[in-house]
Amino acid sequence: MVDQNTARQIAESVMRIKFDSIEHTHYSSCVICMEDFKDNDELTVLPCNNNHYFHASCVKAWIM
Repeated sequence: MVDQNTARQIAESVMRIKFDSIEHTHYSSCVICMEDFKDNDELTVLPCNNNHYFHASCVKAWIM
């Protein structure tokens, strides 16, 4: 298990994007909270696979 400080650093260091429903058609929902993405939602892209998109707040809560 990772300590809180390390988890925070990981959560804050990953790539983030703003969701755009016209540009981002290959994914539509966060698999953590199961909610559909809305335009301008802040998403986190995990480095292990550029096809893993989540709400930034969901990833932070999940990691921590």
